[in-house]
Order: sequence, then C-alpha cells, then structure tokens
Amino acid sequence: MPVIQLTKCKYHIYIDEYMNAIKSRSIPASKELILAMDLIDKTLSNPDVYIDKNKINKAVELTEKYLDVLSQHTIYTTGTTGKVINEKTGLVVNRLNSGPLGGDQQIGAMISEQKIELVIFLRDPLAAQPHEPDVNALIRLSDVYEIPLATNASTAVLLLKELENISEI
Repeated sequence: MPVIQLTKCKYHIYIDEYMNAIKSRSIPASKELILAMDLIDKTLSNPDVYIDKNKINKAVELTEKYLDVLSQHTIYTTGTTGKVINEKTGLVVNRLNSGPLGGDQQIGAMISEQKIELVIFLRDPLAAQPHEPDVNALIRLSDVYEIPLATNASTAVLLLKELENISEI
C-alpha cells in the first residue's frame, strides 16, 4: 500500500510537523531522538508503510467528544498522537516515544506494572505496520492483565461511555 500523501506533506501533516520540530530543535529532544528521525524518515518512506491519517483524526475526534471524562484521568500516548491530541484539544497528555521507537513497548511495560487501566489503540488491521510485533505484544499484554482494549473506534466509544458512567458515580 502506498504512503498517504497530503498536499504539501511528505507523510501526514502532524507527522511532518513533529519530525521537522525535532530536526530543527524547536522542541526539546535527546540526541538519540534527533538521530532517530533519519531512521523514521527511511522507514516511513518505504512504499510498504501505510499511514492512516483517519486513525489520528479519529483519536482527536474521540478525545474532543470525551474530553470531560478524559481530563479526569492520567493519559499516556505515543509521540505524534499525543502531540496532536494536546494541540487540538488542550488535554494534558504524557507523551512516550513514538510507537516504532519503543512507545508501544513503554505502554506494554506500564500495563505489566498495572499502571494502565484502559487502552485505546486505534489501528488499521489491514495495513502492515513497521512495529507490528510491538503492537501484537501490547494486545497480548492487555489480554494477560485483563486490561480493556479498543483497537477500533466503536469499541473505544463503548469503553469511553463506560468510563464516563463510572466517573459520574
């Protein structure tokens, strides 16, 4: 599948902005993260990598709709998604590494330490991901530790509605 191309964007507007901000050092970043941008650029340039802008946009849409309930909880996200959610909604999020740079593994570790109570990980099951083993490990850990997990928007809405109901008690 081809990489989604947006007008004047190499990958996706949010990914491009994040990568450019790291490379230009307009946001604080470790030396390793700055060097990793070349690896990410190379990985994302692979014609087999598919970037689904709709999943990022859907994450923002869900955050906007359930902002009141989400703002009552500590939120952890992977790199680009967290940046976009924070910019678009103002929700304070704890950003971990980008998924392909270990962010999925960081979330998995937090699940195993019982620091995560619910996971929303929107993904396209028909598209190959460069960090697919990490995604599968995250799903497996959610099952092992019986953590509610949504990998699509419909399930995410159900979990967020339940979280909203619990918060009202």
